[in-house]
Amino acid sequence: MQKSKILAKKLRKQILLINNSIENYFNKIKSFKTNLKKTKFDANSRLFYGLGALLILTLAYFLMPTLYDKNILKAKIKNQMLERYGVEINFNEDIKYSFFPKPNFYSKNLSVVEKNKNIAKVKNFKIFISFNRLFEMNYLLIKDVQFVKADFNINLDDLDFFKKLLFIEPNNHSLSILKSNIFFNNENDEILFINKVDFINLFYDEKNLQNILFFKNEIFNIPFKFKIRNKPVEKKFTSTFNSKKIRLNIENEFDYKEKVKKGLLSILLINKDTKLNYEITNNSMIFNSLDKKKNYNGYLDFKPFYFSANFNYENMMLKNLLKSDSIIIDLFKSEILNNKNLNINTNFKIENINDVNEFNQLDLNLSLSEGNISPSNSSVMWKDDLKIELDESYLIYDKSEIYLVSKIIINLKDAMDFFSFFQVPRKNRKAIKKIEFDLNYNISNSKLNFDNIIIDNKENLELNDFVNDYNAYPKKNFNKVRFRNFVNDLFESYDG
Repeated sequence: MQKSKILAKKLRKQILLINNSIENYFNKIKSFKTNLKKTKFDANSRLFYGLGALLILTLAYFLMPTLYDKNILKAKIKNQMLERYGVEINFNEDIKYSFFPKPNFYSKNLSVVEKNKNIAKVKNFKIFISFNRLFEMNYLLIKDVQFVKADFNINLDDLDFFKKLLFIEPNNHSLSILKSNIFFNNENDEILFINKVDFINLFYDEKNLQNILFFKNEIFNIPFKFKIRNKPVEKKFTSTFNSKKIRLNIENEFDYKEKVKKGLLSILLINKDTKLNYEITNNSMIFNSLDKKKNYNGYLDFKPFYFSANFNYENMMLKNLLKSDSIIIDLFKSEILNNKNLNINTNFKIENINDVNEFNQLDLNLSLSEGNISPSNSSVMWKDDLKIELDESYLIYDKSEIYLVSKIIINLKDAMDFFSFFQVPRKNRKAIKKIEFDLNYNISNSKLNFDNIIIDNKENLELNDFVNDYNAYPKKNFNKVRFRNFVNDLFESYDG
């Protein structure tokens, strides 16, 4: 009985505590409502709360695209890219949204497709969208597009990807390719050369009614800028190429109204200006220069590739052609010329060589076939007395070094004038008509070896012993003094 009374007291005490808590809670609500009615907002408070509400609404507006269905979103972006730029893309990863620095969708490892073939993998793809109607997915409009750190693997047929960009319909947006690489491949998917992309930008110039494709790139370690303009109304291309490193500027005008496309090319190389007319048919191009003093002509077949040309100069400086940073050296090092699908025949005729004393009438034939580069059948005159011919000649690139391997034939019209110039002692001067020898010349460091010397169709043991001793001796770079000493020592060893 006693226990029952104690339990009842405890129960009444708990109920009383609960009632007090409930009463206190409602009293606090009543007090809050009373105080709220008494509160008067000043101007600063109203401004603060108004700005806070505006900020929340603005953030909510810009964050609306996070609610989009990602599959529908991908389909809309793919369709707009195809309709506007003719560019087909495939998403390989999820698409995400960011509103900094302005609303955009981005994705990684995107694929670019051309003619049912993946031609590029884009590490970072970003597409900016219009501010208007962000809450309505059906009105989604893409603006500027960026491909960042893309690797393009293309061949000659895939160049349509860039050509199509020049024929897009007028719009106020741009497409950019940043910090990327373009790998140009042959038909066997072997890399010919790499074009390093710093910046490529496509946009429409509304004032001049033209599409502009601008490149800031680097090829063969040569940085350059290249701008192409297409005026669809006039059906005309104009382009400019500029490279400060090699002091080369090229301007081009190209009319594509007719079936036979015609153009004018202006070339400024190291302050020397040349203009070329050219015509392009379905698979070939012919060209000729307008300058009589620098007469060029030739033709080019695109598929299969075959290039033939003649270049005639009255004067030329040769000292920069084989410098370690020249474009010729960079071409060799790139090994693009080793491509077996390239066939080239060129002839350079230079009347006067301004920077090499006594040499003139250079007739340089360069042929490229099956990956072999040959200057065979080339010749140069020393004054009017001596003709140097190259026979069975090849240019070889091996372990970062460039070599000329050739049989040299020297025909002397007046040997005594030659001896006099090189100050050969009279006792060593012989009536010589012809000298033949094999040459291995390292163009990269100006070192050379001789072998198999024959004078007037006769071998000479003493002469070959001298040459063997010379080849065994550590070489230094050839210069005028060393060459003169070499000539004197050579004819001192020749007993005639």
